[in-house]
Amino acid sequence: MPAPGEVEGSDGSDVPAPSEVEGADWADGSDAPGPGEVEGSDVPSPSEVEGSDAPSPSEVEGADGADLAPDMVAAISGSVVDEDGKPIAGLFVQPCVYTETTESCLKAISTEDGTWKANVNPPRTIIGLHVRFVTNDYSAKACYYDFAEVPVEDNVVHFATPYKLYAMGKSVLDMDVAPEAPVTVEGEGMSFTVKPEEWFPGVFEPTSIRVRKLPNEFADCFAGPGEEPDVLFALSPDWLGFNTVGGIPVTFDNELGLAAGTKVSLYFLGALDATVRPVGGDPVLLKTGQWYLLGQGTVSSDGTSIQSDPGAGLPWLGVVGYRQ
Repeated sequence: MPAPGEVEGSDGSDVPAPSEVEGADWADGSDAPGPGEVEGSDVPSPSEVEGSDAPSPSEVEGADGADLAPDMVAAISGSVVDEDGKPIAGLFVQPCVYTETTESCLKAISTEDGTWKANVNPPRTIIGLHVRFVTNDYSAKACYYDFAEVPVEDNVVHFATPYKLYAMGKSVLDMDVAPEAPVTVEGEGMSFTVKPEEWFPGVFEPTSIRVRKLPNEFADCFAGPGEEPDVLFALSPDWLGFNTVGGIPVTFDNELGLAAGTKVSLYFLGALDATVRPVGGDPVLLKTGQWYLLGQGTVSSDGTSIQSDPGAGLPWLGVVGYRQ
């Protein structure tokens, strides 16, 4: 597994450029798409994205399937749908494969039927992979799999069950310029306040922040046994973060009716450059698809809300949840 400094980077847009991904390379040897090439702008068609139309192993240059070892991967494919089960077309998908020493990122654009495919060229032996969806309009999602967990047949990894994303809806906060006063983000039963100096430096650009409550099943691919959330939220854009040690204090409605003083565990999903800054410790750059335990929260004395304990605040925008 690559060290934290070897996972993907971000330039403030939705997609990091290869030069900004330490220890990673685009596996098809091409350049990463720029901000104008991802969903929500001028998305290229699959035919315009080199490596997005993955052939069978027999069609991969230098590999005819029979010549590949069983643990080698030549292509990755799957599909993506919205909450109503309708295919999402034109969505940027970023599968990345891990060897013992490197992370190599692929690229794919979902087609009209929601399917996506990407070559691993040349095919390689991997120890794991992650799949990430690059979007502000839908809930961010990132899933990491050890090689033993992936469905591979004839050197092709195919995820038969569609990935389901949820539309983010209306903005709860629009920012044309970096705020010069504290701003409060509130919606869907959660809230937090950010001071001007707490925004991650060098990342801010005009944006709209959105909040969406998610069904717990959304966490199936990244929350392991004993980590499944009771309540789950998505916040976008997932490239926007904070430089506050201990994170931004966050408050949730006590929708489960927990007794005053009850403790809950708070989690955050790693993606892009999401970094946790522990109190009294070094910053931790989360791995993509890592469901990270931030710490605990406590039900307020009046029983109406759950407040993050000191040091367990929100480190970044993205997917956050809690469990009893």
